[in-house]
Amino acid sequence: MENLDLYNSWREVPHTAQKTISGGNLNGKTDINPMWRIKVLTERFGPIGFGWYTKITEHWSDEQVIGGNAERVAWVRVELYVKQGGEWSAPIEGIGGSKYAGKGRGAELNDEAFKMAETDAISVACKKLGIGADIYWAKDNTKYTQGGEQAQQQQQGQQTGGKFRPVTMMPNDINIRNQLVAWAAQGFDRKACESACNQYYKASITDVVWTKVMEAI
Repeated sequence: MENLDLYNSWREVPHTAQKTISGGNLNGKTDINPMWRIKVLTERFGPIGFGWYTKITEHWSDEQVIGGNAERVAWVRVELYVKQGGEWSAPIEGIGGSKYAGKGRGAELNDEAFKMAETDAISVACKKLGIGADIYWAKDNTKYTQGGEQAQQQQQGQQTGGKFRPVTMMPNDINIRNQLVAWAAQGFDRKACESACNQYYKASITDVVWTKVMEAI
């Protein structure tokens, strides 16, 4: 199997599995039906528990006061495992979050916050496999179908003014970069992302880093 076979097999999301988000910080962006991810995993690896499975390794919540309002966010860390060629993969980690209480929820608590955070975490893990990649990276076809490496270098030069500028304090760790972008895309502000980044990656977010994260979503 070639390295990109799986990536290319599930990078495109059918229109029936897409939904445009209306309202909130994600207004106008595209949501992917979580059952579609389960379908493609099952098609490729078999039923859950036999060919793939997920495991919650940690869950927590944190609270911040933003604009005088107490905001509480539920977080879940999961590991996704898939079986390929009779062998189980190393854990594919994803961290997801959902607002538990605060502005927009009135006086009520979101009793499904952790379930929604788990779904979000699974989507992050699946994204690392390239599932639904075209939703997250609309220009990906330029890299692979229009001139290969040369086109990629030209595209990077246009985006960065000819100079590569990393978007995290640890430029070699693409997982941290992608996680920051994923959190921001979910609507979490800089303070929430900073808190999670400090706790789980021992890294800080500078003004330059945050600007680059905002440009990526």
